Amino acid sequence: PDSSRKRAGKRATAMMAGSLLRRCCPSLFLLLAACIGSTFCVQESAESERELLVAVKQRNEHLLAPLLASLSTPASATYGQHLSLPALCELIAPHPDHLAAVAAWAEAHGATQVRHSACGEFVTVRIASSRIPEAMRGTPSLECSAEGCDRAAAVPPALAHAADFVEGLGGLRRGAPRDAPGGKGRRGGGGARRSYSPGERRRQRANDRRLASRPSGAAKKGPWYPDCLALSAVPSCLKRLHNVTARASAGGKASQGVALFGPQYYSPSDLSAFQKAYNVTPNVVRDLNGNKPASPGTEATLDVEYITGIGAGVETWYMHWACTTNDCKPFLTWMLQVANMSHPPAVQSVSVGTTEYEYVTEMGAKHVARMNAEFAKAGVRGISLVFASGDRASQVYDGKFWVNFPSGSPHVTAVGGVWLGVLGNGPLVADPDTTGGFSNCEAHARMAYQDAAVERYLSEAAEEGAAQPKAFNASNRGVPDLVSMSDAYVIVQRGAET
Repeated sequence: PDSSRKRAGKRATAMMAGSLLRRCCPSLFLLLAACIGSTFCVQESAESERELLVAVKQRNEHLLAPLLASLSTPASATYGQHLSLPALCELIAPHPDHLAAVAAWAEAHGATQVRHSACGEFVTVRIASSRIPEAMRGTPSLECSAEGCDRAAAVPPALAHAADFVEGLGGLRRGAPRDAPGGKGRRGGGGARRSYSPGERRRQRANDRRLASRPSGAAKKGPWYPDCLALSAVPSCLKRLHNVTARASAGGKASQGVALFGPQYYSPSDLSAFQKAYNVTPNVVRDLNGNKPASPGTEATLDVEYITGIGAGVETWYMHWACTTNDCKPFLTWMLQVANMSHPPAVQSVSVGTTEYEYVTEMGAKHVARMNAEFAKAGVRGISLVFASGDRASQVYDGKFWVNFPSGSPHVTAVGGVWLGVLGNGPLVADPDTTGGFSNCEAHARMAYQDAAVERYLSEAAEEGAAQPKAFNASNRGVPDLVSMSDAYVIVQRGAET
């Protein structure tokens, strides 16, 4: 009992000191938070614990979208004048009262560890699993036990005024498990199993009865493409397709990275063999959060080899997070770590996502809105986030067409896929499997830069007699923004080309 009281006293004293430091010396507190994560208590409990992430309400969040548009528009007077991390913190740092409310909530429920992000807008709290039900008591439509709650994110009444949500609550499940980010499952299914052999996949799509009555596109003259695409989309061919005539960087400050989740690793020896085989200038690749070269995954191998193949000579980051489900906060964990970096990669490519409908219903509207704000914060710092639009076409839920998330966010760049139609002999047309269309999430409004392209698209569709079903919502964000080849890639994996 005495030792328990001593631990509780030390914990309370440390958390009070942190609270006082935030109130009297915010600049010093911000510096400490950025350097050491402001760990107030690191006493571990023998009891099972859960790590919760509290998204504290940010000041001036409504200014982020227009600021990003201004900094990203070439005609704007502020074009390219991106914010430093300290400047961003000054803009969005939470109100001290909100931070104090989170600290009091954490202390009241016996937190054993409390850490703050660089700007203080996220607070990581470790508490005993048995105290989760009490900590979340009174939260509408939320059931909790020591094993977790039936939603991954929610906000208790005690924090409703101070936080957008508390994430990391998951454990219990309503119904069947969700797909992990990047998962290939599709509710409703249908059609033949997809093959990743380009020739076989084209034959399957040509034989798909759902497409048999649709125009093949052969009568149309598609965009120009180099003849080499009929064989494979290797770096030299992709450079011709996209008119890349020089090295992407000549030793400047440019940097790029790929974000991978789950068991997706790459092999440096495979990368070296790929670069040698296709005359690619070697890149310095930095590993963030570790790598397992002996277990290279197809997704990671493809991402690393081709971002270095096109961005030749540019410093490249392989950024890996082991989690793959909403329980371990895959997208938010990634964005939080990037937000704490003074000099993160300027271009970050992510080839995974999940169905927008499932993400909205699982995580809630507040979580989606906050994720959009995090993407906008990256943008105002000059970080370009590039997402695959998806490989499951559009999905239908509740009588509406939906795209993917995060590619459906208005503050990222979504990249779709094209391929050579008519069994690989051309023209260059949209890949039938690529995800495209319009978001049906209220938070994903269309940005002004898309207006002209969307109106042209709708006009051309109307001229061809295409009808707009009720499930089709053209008023929101359109996906994708850009396209590139979606198949016929060659990679080196485990020492062999595939």
